[in-house]
Amino acid sequence: MASNLNISSFQNLSLCIYIGNTTSLDDKTLLTYCSRFGTIVSSSFEKEKFCDFHIIEFANHEQVEKFLDENIHDVDGILLDVKLYKTIYTNNAILNIDRKFFIGPILNSNDINTIIEFYKKIDSSLRYYLSKQDKQAYLLFELNNRQSITTIFEKQTIPITIEQRNFFIYKPIHPKQFVNKIISMKNKQNQIYIQGLTSNITETMLVDYFHRRAPVIACYILLNDPTCAVMEFNDKKTVKKILDTPNIRLQGTNLLIRKASRHLASLLFSSTNKDESDDDDDDDHGNNNNDNNIEVKSTVVSKTSFPEPIVNSLGVQNQLSLFTLPTTHQENIQQQLLSFLNAIPSSIVKEPTFIPSPEKMESGWTSPPRTIISHCPVTDQLSIPSSSIPSATTISNYTDLLHQLTTVDTDIKPIRPIASNNILKFFEQCQNELDQIRDEYRSKFDENRRYIEQEINLLIDEERQALDKLNRYLNDHRRRVEKRNNNKRKHSPSSSTH
Repeated sequence: MASNLNISSFQNLSLCIYIGNTTSLDDKTLLTYCSRFGTIVSSSFEKEKFCDFHIIEFANHEQVEKFLDENIHDVDGILLDVKLYKTIYTNNAILNIDRKFFIGPILNSNDINTIIEFYKKIDSSLRYYLSKQDKQAYLLFELNNRQSITTIFEKQTIPITIEQRNFFIYKPIHPKQFVNKIISMKNKQNQIYIQGLTSNITETMLVDYFHRRAPVIACYILLNDPTCAVMEFNDKKTVKKILDTPNIRLQGTNLLIRKASRHLASLLFSSTNKDESDDDDDDDHGNNNNDNNIEVKSTVVSKTSFPEPIVNSLGVQNQLSLFTLPTTHQENIQQQLLSFLNAIPSSIVKEPTFIPSPEKMESGWTSPPRTIISHCPVTDQLSIPSSSIPSATTISNYTDLLHQLTTVDTDIKPIRPIASNNILKFFEQCQNELDQIRDEYRSKFDENRRYIEQEINLLIDEERQALDKLNRYLNDHRRRVEKRNNNKRKHSPSSSTH
């Protein structure tokens, strides 16, 4: 199914920068800051609710490197999260969106204090920003742990105001939700064409399917041709890996993939003209095919070794009546041929008017017709004697019989022999599909393993921090106890003396 969204006017995603933590910034302020590093070709300021990022495209790679080399991007006290746009799909751990959530709506400062104090019990080092969403105020929180965010949404850990008013929590929009909207318009280097789509296949299905093999940067189904999609990857190596995949099958449909030959902008603008030219080409091919058929027919006619004699209509009707019933056995055909020759009286067959060829003026053509023989050998033995030239009547009957014999129609379906390599092709196809499934599960396992390792490392860091806090607490408690005991020892002799 084609996308109903309008494509943003990005020319080359390799020159695009992802900028996070922008929900509290004005668009003009952000553009002014980014323009200090180079020329901004295009920008995406999504007006979607709970969107906390922007996309900026620079003019060349030097400006991109200059922007990325800056260690800290601080705008009005807000620390920006700056990443190369293409890398956010290859490494999800570098994004902070999974550690953020919105809560609101906020009515007054008391709501802000209540919410902050409530969530500081979960993470004392959290960061928060005030954001306006559809003329309503919300708080955007960023925690240090993704697991805490998951727990908050699973258990709906939400504070309640004194007035018993409830808040609502929302996850911020992920850049993957714009994978069908942000795509290179004039850079075909890392793009492929996918053909053979059906109405059941959506862009989300394509992204999920191909993302198992390699990170997908962008995907777009053409509105004017829903059977074709354009997909963009990170680099040429990934494109080659996808093109080397033997079988691409989705939703019971075999998909055809190939390297992009034109950039998306020219493909969209010239698709209508291309369709018309394709139709013209099809018509030309059809005419060529008809011409070829005519040539084949003329070739078959030209292979006749002698011209067909002219036979009267009564003789043709009698011949057709004898050969209306088809048969598959050669003996039955021979028997019908013999009965035909014996049954036709000599009075029925008239001598045709035959114009001799100018190249052959033998006297044998003007001789009287011979009497039809009453006995004829089998069909395989019928031949024209080479010692004498037969009469026109005899050769006409013989030629007509051969013509009727070769044009007998049968209702027996032709037997198509099964190719010996079909089984090999079947096993090869099965092996390719098994390899494809194995690669999918292996890539999925590797991705899950990396994710699990990251989560385990985060848990280990949290436990280490908790142990450090506990150790500091125990040390402080030990010092306080020792200090208290020392004070007691100091005051005990004086008390005993009194």
